[in-house]
Amino acid sequence: MRDWKLGRVITVVDRGFSSADNLAYLTRAGGHYITGMRMRDGGDPAEAALARQGRYQQIRDNLRVKEVKLDQAPGRRFVICHNPAQEERDRHHREEAIKRIEAELERIRAQRERDAKRAATPKARERAEAAHVRAECALIEHPTLKRWLRTSKNGRLAIDRAKVKTEERLDGKYLLTSSDPHLTAEEIAVATRHSWKPSADFAILKRCWNYARSSTASSTASAPTCCCAGSPCC
Repeated sequence: MRDWKLGRVITVVDRGFSSADNLAYLTRAGGHYITGMRMRDGGDPAEAALARQGRYQQIRDNLRVKEVKLDQAPGRRFVICHNPAQEERDRHHREEAIKRIEAELERIRAQRERDAKRAATPKARERAEAAHVRAECALIEHPTLKRWLRTSKNGRLAIDRAKVKTEERLDGKYLLTSSDPHLTAEEIAVATRHSWKPSADFAILKRCWNYARSSTASSTASAPTCCCAGSPCC
């Protein structure tokens, strides 16, 4: 970074690196950050930002943004991004998952009733109930379906309707935060879109770095030109 003589550095990270310690580290030398935030378990700032009313600004055919500032988080900007196409995909995937769960729960219920009538001995009823419990366990341990389930007071599985309602509010949205006071909400949103392809971006940055090193070591007096002009890092 010293070789590049950068006067202003903005680091873009995903929500897995957005802890308070990491963000403080990125700003301690005068730099700034743009990072994603967890919307479902992001704590008070995320909940407050998502609850704030405001009008979206259309910046792309498939992207709208809304900036929010919170008194409880001075120095931080929050940008809510909304993709209408992604909203449709999220809704479709959730509805398909709910249909699968409802069909499986109905199958288990009906089979339990049939076995209760057929089983003549306590041991037979015990074996039948064990089979139903295994079916419920397989459902609640399913990698994609388990998020929509809860255990009711009678011990049976049920669809978590409160969770479904919460997820409907988040369809097609993602939340960003930045410490930079000069970027526009559009610039913050677009900057993170490049970070969706980390392997490709890393390859570009590596080429830039290797070129910068070779140019610094060269004895030529002309200023080096970036090897990837027009790429996201330029």
